[in-house]
Amino acid sequence: LPGDSGDYHVLTESARLAPGGLICEIGCRLGGGVSAICAGLQPGRIFVSLDPYGNIPYWMDDKSPVYHDYDNELLAEAMCTIPAYCRSKGIRWLPFIMEDTEFFHRFADGVPIYQAGYKRIWNEYGLVHVDGQHCTPAVFVAIEFFAPRIPAGGIMVFDDYQNYVHQEDHLSNLGFNAIIRTTQKVAYQRIT
Repeated sequence: LPGDSGDYHVLTESARLAPGGLICEIGCRLGGGVSAICAGLQPGRIFVSLDPYGNIPYWMDDKSPVYHDYDNELLAEAMCTIPAYCRSKGIRWLPFIMEDTEFFHRFADGVPIYQAGYKRIWNEYGLVHVDGQHCTPAVFVAIEFFAPRIPAGGIMVFDDYQNYVHQEDHLSNLGFNAIIRTTQKVAYQRIT
C-alpha cells in the first residue's frame, strides 16, 4: 500500500514488539503505515484506523494548516485497498472515519469488538502510531488519551516528530522511553 512518509521499518519493528491490545493508527491515508505495521503483526490482531478524510485543514507543523488531497476520492480508494490487504494478512481492520478528537470523545470507555458471538469492550492499546495532525497541541491530546491505555511493553510511534514538540519529557514522566529514533519517526515503549 502506498505511503507518504519514510522509515516505515520503525512501524514494523514496533509491531513485532507490541504486546496484546488494539493496534491504532491516527492518520491512515492510503495505508502505507497500515502495511508496515501489518508486516510486524501476527494474524488475528485488531487494527483501528482513524482518519476523517474530507480535505479538512491539516497541520504539518505548529505554524499553519495546509490542505492536502485527503478528500473523499482518497477515502473511496482506501476503502477498496486497505481492507483487502489486511484480510490477506489475517488482520481485522476497523476504520473510523472521524477526527482523532471525535474518537477520543466517543470511545473513551473503549471500542466495542464483536466476534465469535460475543461483544467485548477493548480499551487497551499495544501499539499506537500518531501520524495525524503534526502539531504540538494535537499530539499532546493523543498522548493524554492513549498513555493510560497502553500497558507495560506497549509502544507509541510519532511520525515527522521534528515538526512539533512531541513531549519527550512528558512521555518519560509517564513511563515511556525512546527505543527507536530515525530522522522521520521515533518510537517510545512503556517500561512501567
